[in-house]
Amino acid sequence: MVHCKPASPGLMIRPAMKVIMTHPHKELEVPGPTRVHQLLQRLDLTPEAYLVIRGDELVTEDTVLRDSDSIEIRSVISGG
Repeated sequence: MVHCKPASPGLMIRPAMKVIMTHPHKELEVPGPTRVHQLLQRLDLTPEAYLVIRGDELVTEDTVLRDSDSIEIRSVISGG
């Protein structure tokens, strides 16, 4: 996980995608491009337990995520 912060004036900073996790609430910046399954693996999350949403679209594990994306990761909750 990489957080992008300016080091000094004039230095080029690599952009990173914004990742918002809803439970527990966290906001991260993660470098891309990467596939959804790689992102979940990097965050130590089980793919079957989470939904990954880009904008208003649910994305699959093989979807490529870009630096410019804003991603929401929601845990799947079941019960009865």
